[in-house]
Amino acid sequence: MITITLWRLSNGNISGFVVDGHAAYAPKGQDIVCAAVSALAQAAVLGLTKHVGLNPEVEIREGHLCCMVTASNAADRAVQAILATLALALQDIAAQYPNRIRCKEVQS
Repeated sequence: MITITLWRLSNGNISGFVVDGHAAYAPKGQDIVCAAVSALAQAAVLGLTKHVGLNPEVEIREGHLCCMVTASNAADRAVQAILATLALALQDIAAQYPNRIRCKEVQS
């Protein structure tokens, strides 16, 4: 199962996300659920780095991607647009594959 954690500040802004695990929907290399989640998470990191010009704290390893921004950077409208779009897309995939993905939010 993939566990997605969205980190929210007390003002509601998303300050980061963590994607852990594998969907185990299909064999490695054929798993459309893992591929979709991975592509969305990596696209968010690219958007933050290349489009917005941030240097978020990013950790990537097999079955794990963590991306966090500072509270001051989280206040940026472009940052929130990227992270909120990511959250909506991941929640939509989780609704389609509830036995493969779990989304949760944590207030930081």
